[in-house]
Amino acid sequence: MESTILILSLALVAVLVYKFFFRKSKEAREKKSYYLKRFLRNKEQSLRHINEVEALIGQNDGWNKKAFPDKEITFSEYLNALKSKYANEYSDSSYQILKKNKLTNAQKQEYTRKLIEQSEDLYLMEVDLGILNKTWKKSVSYI
Repeated sequence: MESTILILSLALVAVLVYKFFFRKSKEAREKKSYYLKRFLRNKEQSLRHINEVEALIGQNDGWNKKAFPDKEITFSEYLNALKSKYANEYSDSSYQILKKNKLTNAQKQEYTRKLIEQSEDLYLMEVDLGILNKTWKKSVSYI
C-alpha cells in the first residue's frame, strides 16, 4: 500500500513539474514570437516607406528641394536620415538578441517601449509620405 501511494505521489509531482516547466517554456516562446513579429513587421514597413520616398523623390527630381514647408531639410537629407535610423533600429544584432530571447525583464520593457515608438514613427512617416504625394500630385507605389 505504501509503495502505491509513493508511486502515485511521485507521478503527481512529475506531472506538476512537467506542467510548470512546459507552461513557462510556452510563455517564453509566445513572448519571443511577439517581439520578433513586431520587430520584423516594423522593419518591413520602414523599408517600404524608405523605398516609396526614394521613388517619389526620383520621379519628381526632388533631391535638392525642401522636403516640408515647415522644416529646413532637403529630400536627400530626409532620405539619409530615414536610412540611418533604419540601420540603427533594425540592425542584425537587435534581431539576434530578440531571436535568442535572452532578455531580462528590464530589457523586455525597454524593447516593448522601443517597438511602440517605432510603430508611432512609422505612422508619422506615412503622414509625411501623404504630404509629399499631395505636394507633387504624383504618387508612386513601391512594390
